[in-house]
Amino acid sequence: MEQSTRYLNKVFEQLNELSRETRNLLVVSDLHLSEGFNESEGVWSANEDFFFDDQFARFLQFAERQRARYGGAPWRLICNGDTFDFRQVGVPRDGQAAPGVLRTREKEALRSQNVQDSLSKSEELYGPGASPLMSGLRADLVYQGHKGFFQILAWFVARGNELVFVKGNHDLELHWPKTQASINRLLAQAYDEARGLKAQYNLDWDGLPENFGLAEQRRIFFLPWNYYEPGRVYIEHGQQFHGTDSQEHILWPVLPWDENALELSLGDLFGRYFVNQLETLFPLMDNYKPFSKGIKWVLNKGIPALLVQGNLLSGLKSLWGQLCHALKGAGRIYEKNRKHR
Repeated sequence: MEQSTRYLNKVFEQLNELSRETRNLLVVSDLHLSEGFNESEGVWSANEDFFFDDQFARFLQFAERQRARYGGAPWRLICNGDTFDFRQVGVPRDGQAAPGVLRTREKEALRSQNVQDSLSKSEELYGPGASPLMSGLRADLVYQGHKGFFQILAWFVARGNELVFVKGNHDLELHWPKTQASINRLLAQAYDEARGLKAQYNLDWDGLPENFGLAEQRRIFFLPWNYYEPGRVYIEHGQQFHGTDSQEHILWPVLPWDENALELSLGDLFGRYFVNQLETLFPLMDNYKPFSKGIKWVLNKGIPALLVQGNLLSGLKSLWGQLCHALKGAGRIYEKNRKHR
């Protein structure tokens, strides 16, 4: 109770800070960054959905050039949920146990977090969990594959603009203060790199601070549910209107019997134990819009390819096992929740 009270008090402090001044708003949603591009291997993560770091950088640079057109006031960039897709980060490959098959940068991230010996059996099979410690690890892995994205965000905030993260169902880990601190730390690191030899973009640094310090971090906000300006705008991600993705306690989505575990929805479990494994077989499936096109691609292209390779039976058998695992996990969580009510 004390922990949740402190958390909500901090949320109210942020809401009060946001209400002091009206800003021009920029709103983006559902970017779904995961592990991105691996420079050492020259490949994208099979679970990646966001390939537009450069376009996003041009978008923010354009917005900054337009400030005078809108009265010169700073922007308030609202990332309205699922900015990060933590469900798809750190997924082991080839159906083998991690960390043995984790790529080099994932091993380095594990060592940097000092958790190489802390993986549970489930995490070895399906990737890092949703605890505060593992969520910090996931943030580091996202950064490694999307340094340009973090650099442009840091530059944008350093120019006096504000950044608001609204929590979604795929980045529910933004609930944890440790994850929020990791995001701030990575933005500061990206800022240093952007000003140095590792810059991804040619940016205007005139008048900007040497370091990404407390003044800049105070312009970064993490909201648990929605963004609301009375009489002007109401913004939320929308998972609470979706039966399989909603949280019973969106303001405090923590399991009542484990203060270091999030209350994952059925959709979260389905994604972790089934969809992630499906994408290792059919990486393009989740990038088709609408989703029905992805299913058609699997039926017309993906399965015939596996059949030619002789991997169809083993692949489908593995997926069936993962689906059963997801449903069993959801059942266990539901039963424990029922007992703790």
